[in-house]
Amino acid sequence: HEPPDAALLADDDDPEKPDYLFRMAELYAEQEHYFNFKARELDEKMFAAQGAGKQAEADKFRAPQKDYEKREKDGLFAAVKQYKLIIDNAKFTNYKRMDQVLVYLAFLLTQQKREDLARPIFKRLIKDYPQSKYLPNAYLAFGEYFFENKELEKALQFYDKVLAFPQ
Repeated sequence: HEPPDAALLADDDDPEKPDYLFRMAELYAEQEHYFNFKARELDEKMFAAQGAGKQAEADKFRAPQKDYEKREKDGLFAAVKQYKLIIDNAKFTNYKRMDQVLVYLAFLLTQQKREDLARPIFKRLIKDYPQSKYLPNAYLAFGEYFFENKELEKALQFYDKVLAFPQ
């Protein structure tokens, strides 16, 4: 059963709307985590059956695992959609949890291997919310990006910024 689209729950002028969207995104993200857990749980059963030489038994887990993985992906896309509705709406610019929305959205995009879309969001977090408690996450993401691209000097600069946050 699909929950209603949070975008339909209230008018854009309703001061509660970004909170509705945020909570919907959180629910979808929880679904994504749940279905990921269920799919990985089947990995264990498949490996155990294969290890015992019971390939036919292991194969029985493939279809339910594919279903869990599809539902996981659907939850991920739905969460991204809800977060984007918040960040893309000019009426929500002053939303009190915008820094949290930005870091969560960027993290989900990174999970989807869409670092190209996540980087501008991390950049927005750094630029618009320099006092955010999520700043180290953004710096770490840039450090990882530059490290992966063999730009070690730039990576080190961002890792140093992360270390400036003792917690």
